[in-house]
Amino acid sequence: MKKEDFFEVLGNTRDTYILEALASSRPLSSRRLKWGILAACLLLALLSRPALFPPPGTPQEPADSRDGPPHLVLEDQVFYISSYLSVTDTLPEGFSPGGNTDVDGVGNCPYYLNPQIPEWVYVYQEVRTDGSVDEHGTLKSTGPHDAYVRYVDGRLRGKSLLCYNGNLYISMWHVNENMDADKKLCETTRKIFGIRIEGEPPENFTHTGTATFSGHDTIPREHLLSNYDASEVYADPDNPEILFVSTHWYTATAEENGQTRHDGFDVYILYSGPLK
Repeated sequence: MKKEDFFEVLGNTRDTYILEALASSRPLSSRRLKWGILAACLLLALLSRPALFPPPGTPQEPADSRDGPPHLVLEDQVFYISSYLSVTDTLPEGFSPGGNTDVDGVGNCPYYLNPQIPEWVYVYQEVRTDGSVDEHGTLKSTGPHDAYVRYVDGRLRGKSLLCYNGNLYISMWHVNENMDADKKLCETTRKIFGIRIEGEPPENFTHTGTATFSGHDTIPREHLLSNYDASEVYADPDNPEILFVSTHWYTATAEENGQTRHDGFDVYILYSGPLK
Protein backbone atom coordinates (compact mmCIF):
# COMPACT_ATOMS: atom_id res chain seq x y z
CA MET A 1 0.00 0.00 0.00
CA LYS A 2 1.35 3.40 -0.99
CA LYS A 3 1.65 6.24 1.48
CA GLU A 4 -1.13 8.12 -0.31
CA ASP A 5 -3.45 5.14 0.20
CA PHE A 6 -2.84 5.22 3.94
CA PHE A 7 -4.09 8.78 4.03
CA GLU A 8 -7.24 7.80 2.12
CA VAL A 9 -8.07 5.26 4.82
CA LEU A 10 -7.63 7.75 7.62
CA GLY A 11 -6.78 11.44 7.29
CA ASN A 12 -4.70 13.61 9.58
CA THR A 13 -2.19 10.84 10.33
CA ARG A 14 1.23 11.94 11.50
CA ASP A 15 4.06 11.13 9.07
CA THR A 16 6.06 9.56 11.89
CA TYR A 17 3.61 6.70 12.29
CA ILE A 18 3.64 5.88 8.59
CA LEU A 19 7.42 5.75 8.51
CA GLU A 20 7.44 3.48 11.57
CA ALA A 21 4.86 1.22 9.94
CA LEU A 22 6.95 0.69 6.84
CA ALA A 23 10.43 0.60 8.40
CA SER A 24 12.15 -2.45 9.83
CA SER A 25 15.77 -3.24 10.64
CA ARG A 26 15.14 -6.98 10.47
CA PRO A 27 15.08 -9.06 7.25
CA LEU A 28 11.51 -10.34 6.92
CA SER A 29 10.00 -13.51 5.60
CA SER A 30 7.30 -12.84 3.02
CA ARG A 31 4.59 -13.95 5.46
CA ARG A 32 5.87 -11.79 8.30
CA LEU A 33 6.18 -8.80 5.96
CA LYS A 34 2.61 -9.25 4.71
CA TRP A 35 1.15 -9.36 8.21
CA GLY A 36 3.26 -6.42 9.33
CA ILE A 37 1.82 -4.27 6.54
CA LEU A 38 -1.72 -5.46 7.18
CA ALA A 39 -1.46 -4.77 10.88
CA ALA A 40 -0.18 -1.27 10.21
CA CYS A 41 -3.13 -0.69 7.88
CA LEU A 42 -5.55 -1.88 10.53
CA LEU A 43 -4.21 0.47 13.15
CA LEU A 44 -4.32 3.40 10.77
CA ALA A 45 -7.91 2.51 9.89
CA LEU A 46 -9.15 2.80 13.47
CA LEU A 47 -11.02 5.98 14.21
CA SER A 48 -9.40 6.26 17.60
CA ARG A 49 -6.16 8.29 17.70
CA PRO A 50 -3.83 6.78 15.05
CA ALA A 51 -0.74 5.11 16.44
CA LEU A 52 1.47 2.12 15.67
CA PHE A 53 2.69 -0.78 17.74
CA PRO A 54 6.36 -0.94 18.77
CA PRO A 55 8.80 -3.45 17.22
CA PRO A 56 8.65 -7.02 18.59
CA GLY A 57 10.55 -7.35 21.85
CA THR A 58 9.98 -3.76 22.94
CA PRO A 59 9.05 -3.65 26.65
CA GLN A 60 5.31 -3.06 26.90
CA GLU A 61 4.76 -0.14 29.24
CA PRO A 62 1.55 1.87 29.61
CA ALA A 63 1.36 4.49 26.88
CA ASP A 64 0.48 8.10 27.67
CA SER A 65 -2.36 9.97 26.02
CA ARG A 66 -0.34 10.81 22.90
CA ASP A 67 2.10 7.98 22.23
CA GLY A 68 1.97 4.24 21.66
CA PRO A 69 -0.66 1.93 20.17
CA PRO A 70 -4.34 2.11 21.18
CA HIS A 71 -4.69 0.51 24.59
CA LEU A 72 -6.82 0.11 27.69
CA VAL A 73 -6.04 -0.74 31.30
CA LEU A 74 -7.96 -3.33 33.32
CA GLU A 75 -6.94 -4.13 36.90
CA ASP A 76 -3.53 -2.54 36.33
CA GLN A 77 -2.82 -4.70 33.27
CA VAL A 78 -2.36 -2.95 29.92
CA PHE A 79 -4.02 -4.44 26.83
CA TYR A 80 -2.82 -3.24 23.42
CA ILE A 81 -4.60 -3.55 20.12
CA SER A 82 -3.67 -6.81 18.37
CA SER A 83 -0.74 -6.72 15.99
CA TYR A 84 -2.84 -8.81 13.58
CA LEU A 85 -6.14 -8.22 11.80
CA SER A 86 -8.81 -8.71 14.46
CA VAL A 87 -12.00 -6.85 13.51
CA THR A 88 -15.32 -8.67 13.52
CA ASP A 89 -18.99 -7.71 13.37
CA THR A 90 -19.92 -10.62 15.65
CA LEU A 91 -18.70 -10.99 19.22
CA PRO A 92 -16.58 -14.19 19.41
CA GLU A 93 -18.12 -17.09 21.31
CA GLY A 94 -17.42 -17.21 25.04
CA PHE A 95 -17.02 -13.46 25.53
CA SER A 96 -19.50 -11.58 27.71
CA PRO A 97 -19.88 -7.93 28.81
CA GLY A 98 -17.26 -6.73 31.27
CA GLY A 99 -18.29 -3.09 31.48
CA ASN A 100 -17.22 0.11 29.78
CA THR A 101 -13.72 1.52 29.51
CA ASP A 102 -11.62 4.33 28.09
CA VAL A 103 -9.55 3.55 24.99
CA ASP A 104 -7.01 6.29 24.27
CA GLY A 105 -9.28 9.11 25.31
CA VAL A 106 -12.42 7.63 23.77
CA GLY A 107 -14.60 6.93 26.79
CA ASN A 108 -17.55 4.64 27.45
CA CYS A 109 -16.42 1.85 25.09
CA PRO A 110 -18.05 -1.50 25.94
CA TYR A 111 -15.55 -4.31 26.49
CA TYR A 112 -15.96 -8.07 26.67
CA LEU A 113 -14.08 -10.79 28.57
CA ASN A 114 -13.69 -14.55 28.41
CA PRO A 115 -12.35 -16.28 31.57
CA GLN A 116 -10.94 -19.04 29.37
CA ILE A 117 -8.85 -16.51 27.40
CA PRO A 118 -7.83 -13.86 29.96
CA GLU A 119 -5.12 -12.53 27.65
CA TRP A 120 -7.76 -11.11 25.24
CA VAL A 121 -10.27 -8.29 25.53
CA TYR A 122 -12.71 -7.29 22.80
CA VAL A 123 -13.75 -3.65 22.56
CA TYR A 124 -16.79 -2.45 20.65
CA GLN A 125 -15.69 0.73 18.90
CA GLU A 126 -15.92 2.64 15.65
CA VAL A 127 -13.64 1.56 12.78
CA ARG A 128 -13.27 2.11 9.04
CA THR A 129 -12.42 -1.44 8.00
CA ASP A 130 -14.01 -4.88 8.15
CA GLY A 131 -10.63 -6.55 8.63
CA SER A 132 -10.63 -8.26 5.22
CA VAL A 133 -8.09 -7.82 2.44
CA ASP A 134 -8.31 -7.84 -1.34
CA GLU A 135 -6.47 -10.12 -3.79
CA HIS A 136 -3.36 -7.95 -3.46
CA GLY A 137 -3.27 -8.25 0.34
CA THR A 138 -4.44 -4.65 0.83
CA LEU A 139 -6.76 -3.93 3.73
CA LYS A 140 -10.25 -2.98 2.60
CA SER A 141 -11.54 0.31 3.92
CA THR A 142 -15.22 0.85 4.70
CA GLY A 143 -17.45 3.59 5.97
CA PRO A 144 -17.42 4.29 9.72
CA HIS A 145 -19.16 1.54 11.67
CA ASP A 146 -19.00 -0.15 15.06
CA ALA A 147 -17.21 -3.50 15.36
CA TYR A 148 -15.47 -5.73 17.90
CA VAL A 149 -11.71 -5.19 18.01
CA ARG A 150 -9.29 -7.53 19.78
CA TYR A 151 -6.90 -6.15 22.40
CA VAL A 152 -4.11 -8.34 23.78
CA ASP A 153 -2.26 -8.53 27.09
CA GLY A 154 0.84 -6.37 26.60
CA ARG A 155 3.04 -9.19 27.91
CA LEU A 156 1.93 -11.43 25.02
CA ARG A 157 1.36 -9.04 22.16
CA GLY A 158 3.65 -9.62 19.18
CA LYS A 159 5.59 -12.51 20.76
CA SER A 160 6.30 -15.87 19.15
CA LEU A 161 5.76 -18.73 21.61
CA LEU A 162 6.00 -22.48 21.19
CA CYS A 163 4.98 -25.30 23.52
CA TYR A 164 7.30 -28.31 23.68
CA ASN A 165 7.13 -31.13 26.26
CA GLY A 166 4.80 -29.07 28.44
CA ASN A 167 7.06 -26.02 28.52
CA LEU A 168 6.77 -22.67 26.77
CA TYR A 169 9.61 -21.34 24.64
CA ILE A 170 10.00 -17.85 23.20
CA SER A 171 11.77 -16.69 20.06
CA MET A 172 14.99 -14.80 20.66
CA TRP A 173 13.63 -12.20 18.23
CA HIS A 174 11.02 -11.20 20.78
CA VAL A 175 12.47 -12.00 24.17
CA ASN A 176 12.71 -9.31 26.82
CA GLU A 177 15.36 -10.62 29.17
CA ASN A 178 14.00 -8.51 32.02
CA MET A 179 10.56 -10.13 31.77
CA ASP A 180 10.39 -13.23 29.56
CA ALA A 181 13.39 -15.41 30.31
CA ASP A 182 16.41 -15.92 32.51
CA LYS A 183 18.89 -13.15 31.81
CA LYS A 184 21.93 -15.45 31.91
CA LEU A 185 20.26 -17.87 29.50
CA CYS A 186 19.51 -14.98 27.12
CA GLU A 187 23.07 -13.70 27.20
CA THR A 188 24.67 -17.13 26.76
CA THR A 189 22.34 -18.14 23.91
CA ARG A 190 22.83 -14.84 22.11
CA LYS A 191 26.61 -15.17 22.43
CA ILE A 192 26.76 -18.75 21.11
CA PHE A 193 23.94 -18.83 18.53
CA GLY A 194 22.61 -15.33 18.10
CA ILE A 195 18.89 -15.07 17.36
CA ARG A 196 18.84 -16.94 14.05
CA ILE A 197 21.19 -19.22 12.16
CA GLU A 198 21.45 -20.07 8.49
CA GLY A 199 21.96 -23.60 7.20
CA GLU A 200 21.71 -26.77 9.30
CA PRO A 201 20.84 -26.99 13.01
CA PRO A 202 23.73 -27.34 15.47
CA GLU A 203 25.18 -30.74 16.26
CA ASN A 204 23.04 -32.93 18.58
CA PHE A 205 19.83 -31.02 17.74
CA THR A 206 17.57 -33.47 15.93
CA HIS A 207 14.13 -33.19 14.33
CA THR A 208 11.42 -33.77 16.92
CA GLY A 209 8.27 -32.92 14.98
CA THR A 210 6.24 -30.19 13.29
CA ALA A 211 4.65 -27.53 15.46
CA THR A 212 1.01 -26.86 14.57
CA PHE A 213 -0.16 -23.26 14.31
CA SER A 214 -2.42 -22.44 17.28
CA GLY A 215 -3.52 -19.01 16.03
CA HIS A 216 -2.28 -15.45 16.36
CA ASP A 217 -2.28 -13.86 19.82
CA THR A 218 -2.65 -17.26 21.49
CA ILE A 219 -0.63 -18.88 24.26
CA PRO A 220 0.16 -22.41 22.99
CA ARG A 221 -0.44 -24.82 25.85
CA GLU A 222 -0.23 -28.22 24.16
CA HIS A 223 2.79 -30.13 22.90
CA LEU A 224 4.16 -28.84 19.60
CA LEU A 225 1.83 -25.88 19.19
CA SER A 226 3.12 -22.52 17.95
CA ASN A 227 1.41 -19.12 17.85
CA TYR A 228 3.57 -17.98 14.93
CA ASP A 229 3.57 -20.66 12.26
CA ALA A 230 3.66 -24.37 11.52
CA SER A 231 7.39 -25.10 11.61
CA GLU A 232 9.86 -27.96 12.05
CA VAL A 233 11.29 -28.16 15.57
CA TYR A 234 14.76 -29.43 16.51
CA ALA A 235 15.74 -30.28 20.10
CA ASP A 236 18.63 -31.69 22.10
CA PRO A 237 17.66 -33.73 25.22
CA ASP A 238 20.92 -32.65 26.85
CA ASN A 239 20.18 -28.97 26.24
CA PRO A 240 16.44 -28.61 27.08
CA GLU A 241 16.51 -24.82 27.44
CA ILE A 242 17.00 -24.21 23.69
CA LEU A 243 15.07 -25.14 20.54
CA PHE A 244 15.69 -24.45 16.86
CA VAL A 245 12.63 -23.75 14.70
CA SER A 246 12.84 -23.81 10.89
CA THR A 247 12.31 -20.57 8.99
CA HIS A 248 13.32 -18.76 5.83
CA TRP A 249 13.85 -15.16 4.83
CA TYR A 250 14.80 -13.05 1.86
CA THR A 251 17.40 -10.40 1.19
CA ALA A 252 17.75 -8.15 -1.83
CA THR A 253 20.95 -6.14 -1.65
CA ALA A 254 22.59 -4.36 -4.57
CA GLU A 255 25.33 -7.01 -4.60
CA GLU A 256 22.81 -9.84 -4.92
CA ASN A 257 21.24 -8.33 -8.04
CA GLY A 258 17.84 -9.69 -7.08
CA GLN A 259 16.05 -11.45 -4.28
CA THR A 260 17.81 -14.29 -2.46
CA ARG A 261 16.10 -16.85 -0.23
CA HIS A 262 17.85 -18.00 2.94
CA ASP A 263 16.90 -21.13 4.91
CA GLY A 264 17.75 -21.63 8.54
CA PHE A 265 16.40 -21.62 12.08
CA ASP A 266 15.08 -19.16 14.62
CA VAL A 267 16.46 -19.71 18.11
CA TYR A 268 13.95 -20.26 20.91
CA ILE A 269 14.72 -20.39 24.64
CA LEU A 270 12.78 -21.52 27.68
CA TYR A 271 10.13 -18.96 28.64
CA SER A 272 9.89 -18.15 32.36
CA GLY A 273 7.68 -15.05 32.20
CA PRO A 274 4.22 -14.27 33.55
CA LEU A 275 2.17 -16.01 30.84
CA LYS A 276 3.05 -19.58 31.82
